[in-house]
Amino acid sequence: MHVLRSAVFAAALACACGPAVPPAPEPLAGPLAAASFPVRSIDPADEDFADLEPLAPSLAGVRLVLLGEPSHGDGSLFLAKTRLVRYLQRRHGFDVLAMESGLYACERAGDAIRAGSPAREQVDLSVFDVWGGSAQFQPLVALLEAGRGGAAPLELTGFDGQLTGELSKRLPDELAAALGPAARGHDAWLATLRGLVATPQRFRKLDAKVRDAFARDSAAVAAVLDARADGEASFLAQVVRSTERIAFFWANADFEKPVPDVMNVRDAQMADNLLWLMERRYPGRRVIAWAATSHALRRRQEITPPIPDPGMIPMGHHVHARLGEAMYTLAFVGGRGRVGTWRQGAWDLRRPRRGTLERALESLDGDARLLDLRAPAAAALPWPQVARPLGYVPMEAPWPRLLDGVLFVRNVGPSTGREE
Repeated sequence: MHVLRSAVFAAALACACGPAVPPAPEPLAGPLAAASFPVRSIDPADEDFADLEPLAPSLAGVRLVLLGEPSHGDGSLFLAKTRLVRYLQRRHGFDVLAMESGLYACERAGDAIRAGSPAREQVDLSVFDVWGGSAQFQPLVALLEAGRGGAAPLELTGFDGQLTGELSKRLPDELAAALGPAARGHDAWLATLRGLVATPQRFRKLDAKVRDAFARDSAAVAAVLDARADGEASFLAQVVRSTERIAFFWANADFEKPVPDVMNVRDAQMADNLLWLMERRYPGRRVIAWAATSHALRRRQEITPPIPDPGMIPMGHHVHARLGEAMYTLAFVGGRGRVGTWRQGAWDLRRPRRGTLERALESLDGDARLLDLRAPAAAALPWPQVARPLGYVPMEAPWPRLLDGVLFVRNVGPSTGREE
């Protein structure tokens, strides 16, 4: 028996010490190598952009680049996005940064930065703190600071209808001043607005008649401001329309049983705000929009199996309908590591499974890689494919119909709190 056990052990040892069987190659690796290129660095301080230049042909004629993220807890991807912002600014003349934060607050913060106010102070007063409070977001704040006072600025604005940051609390007084004597006819509307600015969710508890009156008066106030035909009054009119829509959203949204006609209101208004900014506030300028990929993509209904809220129409879908090829949506994705917001903590990100877009990109050279879905070689790829650009959930889609590019980062870390 002892001899038999020894023979079995020796055979097992021989097998264990034999040559390792290499894993089967990823079937997409070859075609992806032709349609993508390695990105040398995700460090925002790295200003040698030679590694990003293969993207340049696809940016010809593009006025809007949407930079999407899979969650709001992707610290490494914040850094990668910031390096792309710097590249777009330095090499292609993009000089407006529109954040997924309040239209009113971010525009006023941008005004203050141009006038000489510290960028970090103004970001804290306007941008959602999931970004503003993140250490990995601070290099972007430094880019805004570099243009403070008007020296080749990257100008800050926002496109969300939500009333974000402390700056939003100034809106009722600014509107009352802009209306002048006409404000006396809108006292009840201004009082409702003050409550909404203080606590947007409070709008749910208002009587239906008050909500309806707020909607009617919002239209009347916007009309008064539009009639002035000057830039600041026109901006405030857009803010009023946007605020009424987000008020409707908060009054009717049921996140447990979402109704598309309600849940789509926010994305539709974000699209309207972004297009208004491009056409009215910053005509002829090149704009970068920072957002979640769930808002930035288009044709969401082509994802299979259907994901939650299949009737949702993202902001990017509306904007693409107007801009077409003048818009480029770049989704940032991670391979493995940890992700999580600076407030809620981090969790382990599982390695992408075999047969997915990310696993094939992982098999290629480089710690990061950019897949340009507009490159001619991308047309040769077999679509649909499984990927996880939305919340790291694997899903199948013909991705070139939803996105224009994917920037893959092999190893990622979470968003962490900044040092005060």
